[in-house]
Amino acid sequence: MKIVVLEAASIGRDVSWDIFDKFGEVLLYDSLPQEKVKAAIVDADIIVPNKLTIDKNVLEGGKVKMVCEAATGYNNIDVNYCKSVGITV
Repeated sequence: MKIVVLEAASIGRDVSWDIFDKFGEVLLYDSLPQEKVKAAIVDADIIVPNKLTIDKNVLEGGKVKMVCEAATGYNNIDVNYCKSVGITV
């Protein structure tokens, strides 16, 4: 399983992501521009965004099974599209 953290720096540089290692390969991006998100998650099973927009344009054609928002709100995620294709948010 591949877990991609898209905005690790926005969560804090003092946060340890090691706990995710037991679930699979973890790829951390400190910061990623919106236009590079689709390419970064093409083979990801789980993605962890914070502020980036996660919608049909980003998810379509990939294999994402779960989006784990690393913030209090999730208005940056197209929940309706995710539900329609079986992606857990």
